[in-house]
Amino acid sequence: AAAMESLKATAADEAMDEATRTLAGEKLVACADNIETESRIENVAASKGFKDICAYVNEDSATITVKSNGLNDDDVLKLKDIVISSADISADNIKIIEVK
Repeated sequence: AAAMESLKATAADEAMDEATRTLAGEKLVACADNIETESRIENVAASKGFKDICAYVNEDSATITVKSNGLNDDDVLKLKDIVISSADISADNIKIIEVK
């Protein structure tokens, strides 16, 4: 949240040069897109039975943490499919972390 506020302030600061303000605006949009994608992944996963889940998306990769008493290969595939369908991220760049 602090990073988003800093980007908002930079994008709106007339004292900054145009390139800096434009870059801050672009990064702000990218952050907002990532947050939206994370929320979508978490909601879809929850609807598929993964109740305690947290998604972190960063440009071309995703990390998913999920509370479980044992993820099997099918669960991992389901989670990766959710991420792939929700974001333009390849399976190789998706990390699933099980929290017990």
